[in-house]
Amino acid sequence: MLVKPHYKYHPDTIDFEQALKNGTLTDGKLNERFHTLWGIYYKGLQRLLDKLINFSEYEQRLARSDLAFTPLREDNVYHKSSYCKFLFIRSNIHVERLTLEEIDFLLKNNNDENQLLEFVSSTLERMVFENYGNEPSSRVRINYGPVIPEYFCLGNSLVLEIAYYQSGCKTASEIYQKKDFVKQMKEELIEAGRKIEFPMSVVVNEGSFPLGIQRPRLFR
Repeated sequence: MLVKPHYKYHPDTIDFEQALKNGTLTDGKLNERFHTLWGIYYKGLQRLLDKLINFSEYEQRLARSDLAFTPLREDNVYHKSSYCKFLFIRSNIHVERLTLEEIDFLLKNNNDENQLLEFVSSTLERMVFENYGNEPSSRVRINYGPVIPEYFCLGNSLVLEIAYYQSGCKTASEIYQKKDFVKQMKEELIEAGRKIEFPMSVVVNEGSFPLGIQRPRLFR
C-alpha cells in the first residue's frame, strides 16, 4: 500500500502510482527528487506568469497597500515554494506526469531561464490541469478549502491563492475594505487569464480555515 507523505497536498490529487513509475516516490512517500522538481517547475511558472500577466505587480500591490495586509505564510508546499508573501500558485504541479527524459532536462537546465520558461509554457496544461477518472478536466471541480462553492475551481484552470490574516483587522470597516480590495484583484487576475487565453481561478485564504482534504468532484 502506498503511504501518503507526512504533510498534505490539497487537493489530494497527486497520483502515487505514476510517481512510483518515474522515480519520484520512495517507500510510499514522495521523495526529494519529487520536491526538487516541484520547486524547479514552480519557480519557472512564477517567472512565466511575471512575463504574461505581471504576476509580481499584484503581489506588490498587496504588500504596499495602505490597508496594511498581514502576510499569511502557511507550512505547506504551496507557500514554501514561493517568493511571495500574499499571492501563491495553488494548483498542484503534477511532477509524477513527467517523463524520465523531461526530468533529466529540468534537472540539467533549471538555471537556464529561457529553456525553463519554454518548457513550462509547453507543458503547463498537462502539469496543472486536474482530472478525475475518465472525466475531462473541464467537467471536474476541485476543492481548495472549505466545502462551499467559492472554494471549488474548474479542473481546467490554473488556480491562484490570495492569502492574508483577517484576524489582524480591528474594525468591521477594515475587514470589508480588505475584502473589497481582494475581490477586485481576484476579478483582475481572472480577466488577465482570459486575455492570455489561459483560464485562471482564484481562491482567497483569510487564515480562518485549516487545510482540508477533499476529493475531486464532477461538475454537472
